[in-house]
Amino acid sequence: MASTTIVRARVKSGRVKKVTRILDRMGLKPADVVNMVFAQIEQRRALPFDVADAGDDYAFQEYGVTKAEMVRFERRGAKDLATERKAGTIRVIKSADDLR
Repeated sequence: MASTTIVRARVKSGRVKKVTRILDRMGLKPADVVNMVFAQIEQRRALPFDVADAGDDYAFQEYGVTKAEMVRFERRGAKDLATERKAGTIRVIKSADDLR
């Protein structure tokens, strides 16, 4: 059996509660996510995601999308979601097994 080390971190308690609920629905524990992130950092020798400011210009900087285009996209997404809810065609994913 491989040896393990306990890793401790200070995280806002509200964030822990919200994230734990999300992970529960995915069938994961916080330790699973820490192990996944550490494995990716080890493999890539870098963070497995970009760290960026989520300001108004983020979408433009990252994807070339203007604020007006984002507003149109959000409205279209909300309309499509309402249509799918009404039709009952939204797929429910409660765990990672549902993605297979």
